[in-house]
Formats: sequence, structure tokens, C-alpha cells
Amino acid sequence: MNHTLGVGFQASFPAYGASVIYNAPSGASVQGILGAFADLKQYAGRVRYRFQPNGNVHPYAYGTLGVWSYDGYRISGLTAQKSTETVFGFGAGGGIEYFIVGLPGLGFNAEVGFGTAKFKEVDYNLSGISLGIGLHYYLK
Repeated sequence: MNHTLGVGFQASFPAYGASVIYNAPSGASVQGILGAFADLKQYAGRVRYRFQPNGNVHPYAYGTLGVWSYDGYRISGLTAQKSTETVFGFGAGGGIEYFIVGLPGLGFNAEVGFGTAKFKEVDYNLSGISLGIGLHYYLK
């Protein structure tokens, strides 16, 4: 199977959501992640470089750029005020995608990286090492 267009789910702390991956024949990939399932929302794009695969294991490096939005409460004295803040963030890292034997087109990925998205108004800093997993089904 070519593993050209995949749809699924990507979870990379601090956000997670629906994901679409397009793998170009050149070894480059683009991935869009829409994480709109909680108080912390992520709308991000990634560029991935796929290294030479070893059987069912496909290593890659990635760079992420996106927008993070936080809906929460800001504590001021003895009161809590509803607050929303949106910031830009970025990150980079690497991982492997494993194509499950016996299930053509199903890929599981695990990754580690570093990312940053600093909220000022709600005093929420998302900078640090991130761990991630994903599951994608490749349509073609």
C-alpha cells in the first residue's frame, strides 16, 4: 500500500484531535490537526520529513506551527473570571509510524518533541517536552 492519504487522530500534549496526513512521494508530508474537544483547542499544521522505512517502521522528524486557544477561568483575589486567550505556538520533534501487520493501511505513531505556547492572560505556559501518539487509516 502507498500510504499517501491518512485520516485519524493525533494526541501530542498539550492538545489532541482529528488529523489528516498527506505523504508526498518525495519523502515530505503535511499534517493538519484540529483539536477542538476541550477547553484547550489546537489548530495546527505540521511538516514531516519521512526517513527511509525499515519494513513496517517509518521514522520521521516534524515541525509544528499553530494556534492554541484556552477557555478557562482566571483567578483574581477571591473571584474567578471566565477568560479566553489565543496564542501562536510551535514545536519540533521526531517519531516512528508503525504499519500494523495484517491490517493494511492502519498506522500507529509514537513521538517525542519540544513545543511552546505561552498564555499570558490566563497564566498558562505550555512549554516543554511533549509525548504523542496517533492512529491513522490510509485511504490510498
